[in-house]
Amino acid sequence: MNNFEWVPITTRKLTKEEKEKAAYEWGLKPEDFDDSWLYTCPLPNDGQEVLVTNRIWGYVVIDTFHIDEEGARYFENYEDEDDLLAWMPLPDPYKDPLDHSDESITCKAEKCSPDGCKHCDGYEPIEFGGEEK
Repeated sequence: MNNFEWVPITTRKLTKEEKEKAAYEWGLKPEDFDDSWLYTCPLPNDGQEVLVTNRIWGYVVIDTFHIDEEGARYFENYEDEDDLLAWMPLPDPYKDPLDHSDESITCKAEKCSPDGCKHCDGYEPIEFGGEEK
């Protein structure tokens, strides 16, 4: 089960040393990185779909987090990190309690084992009536 807590999005500007290092590595000038920033919060894994909420509308939407070849980190649908408030892992997909495909028994709707079913005890099939065609 996932931990369902929002992770606030936090960032900071690059330090002088970080600007100089980036400029050296990319063959640019340090001032080219004056508006550059880094995330300071825990981040999802590369390619992970997560829930995000933003400042603009306050909606909660699914987005994908990426790390590109040069190490840049970003949420796919947001160019401006200031738009984002927080992210959260997606919940686990719903698992039907009557689906026993990964267990040795089947549910009562499909003639459970004589010992009963630990997931659907008390389950009674619905009788719909009417004639069969």
